[in-house]
Amino acid sequence: METLDYWKISKKWPKRILFSSVILLVSYILISPFYCDYIDRAKVNAMAASVNYIKLEISEIIESGRPLSEINTIKLKDYIGSTSFVFVSGEGHIFTYSEDVSTFLLFTPTIIDNKVIWRCVGQPEINIPRSCDAVL
Repeated sequence: METLDYWKISKKWPKRILFSSVILLVSYILISPFYCDYIDRAKVNAMAASVNYIKLEISEIIESGRPLSEINTIKLKDYIGSTSFVFVSGEGHIFTYSEDVSTFLLFTPTIIDNKVIWRCVGQPEINIPRSCDAVL
């Protein structure tokens, strides 16, 4: 009697393994495209975060009423993280580009009630972080 119970249990295992494999395969097919974009978006978010210190320094210069020529004294090498290229214009615009994900972001300061509000635009749309409000 014990051998019959053993064979009943063991005959169910191949079906269970096949069923589990099918579920894993379908899950992989559905999730993998989202994961590929996730890596690129994470790199772009890191790129956007790497210029936060530059934005802070520019905001301090503008809000304190100091001349915009002081923007040229910011040492960009101290702040560049995951970006391939960073350029700061004399008006405080920050342009950053990453070769890893072929994405650029442009941060533009706007003064409202003596406070600097930053606007971000960039391209390609799929990689733009949610903190950016526009796509070029």
